[in-house]
Parts: sequence; structure tokens; C-alpha cells
Amino acid sequence: MSRRTTEARTRLCWPVERWPTDDQNRWARAIKPQPAWVEDGGELSSLTAISLRKYASGWGRWLAFLYGSDCGAFELSPAERCTKERLQAYVDHLTAQENSVSTIVNRLQELSVVAQAIDSEFKPNVLDRFIKTMRSKVVPVRSKAHIKSAEELLHLGTSLMARSTDPANIDQDRKSTRLNFS
Repeated sequence: MSRRTTEARTRLCWPVERWPTDDQNRWARAIKPQPAWVEDGGELSSLTAISLRKYASGWGRWLAFLYGSDCGAFELSPAERCTKERLQAYVDHLTAQENSVSTIVNRLQELSVVAQAIDSEFKPNVLDRFIKTMRSKVVPVRSKAHIKSAEELLHLGTSLMARSTDPANIDQDRKSTRLNFS
């Protein structure tokens, strides 16, 4: 990724250091491993560094959007920020930025995972409905015509196994290759 692309992405997706202090503290608690008997924190501690970066980027994108559209939301808890109206405005914003439907679904899922991890008061019902609605609009980009059915693959595998146990085929295959197996 070029430096220019990285800088542009950072502006769209705030790094953790730019988040409100309360969000940073909640994030730190969510990614820090905790003993099983501790109820608060550690929700995201089992994730890989790449997954954590993905979720942090998704939350940072949400915060950058809120900064540009509703700064007053930073006075609220993470759960209180996720209103139906703000979520709809976020989806509209992502759509206007020419994000694909699957990208928008990913952004909403990132938002949901982080919100649940950093705020126990977060109720994912509204966000889940947005995700479900958006998923129903996803249209595959690539044709799936080249994918063989399970029956075709089973037939191919069975015929290859049968062919491999027939001595005549083994000798014929050995002669047709440049490798000498003897």
C-alpha cells in the first residue's frame, strides 16, 4: 500500500490514538486478556493482530463519520451513539462514497463487534436488522458458473480412484509421463 493510500485511509478510519479517550480505554480493556472469572474486559483478546486491526479500522471509520456529521455524539457512550438515525446516515454516507454493499455489510459488522465488546449496554438489534437488510441486497460480483456441483466432483473423485487401482492404467500413466517410477 502506498504512503498516499495509507494516509487517505487513516483519515477515513481514525487510528486508535485519535479516538475519544473513553473509547481508547474501553478498547484497551476489550483487547487485554483477562482471567475467566473477570467479567469486564478481554472480549477481543483471542483475536489475531490482523483481526484487531480490521475491527479498530471499522470503529475508526464510524468515529470519523460521526466527527464529520454529528460531533455531539462523542458526548454519548458507544451504545448511545448507535441510533437508528445515525446508522442510516452512516449507511447513506458509505453508499455515497461508492462502497459496495458487501463492504457496507463488513463495516456494520465491525461496528457491531466493537460496540458489543466496549459497551455492555449496547443492544445489537437495530444494527443486526441493518446488516440483514444490506445482506439481502448483495449481488455476487463474479460468475459462479465454473463451480462444479458436488455430484460432479464426487463422480470425478470416484472415477480417478477407480482408475488409480487398475494396473493397466498405472502402466499406461507411467509410460505417458517423463518420470521413471521404477
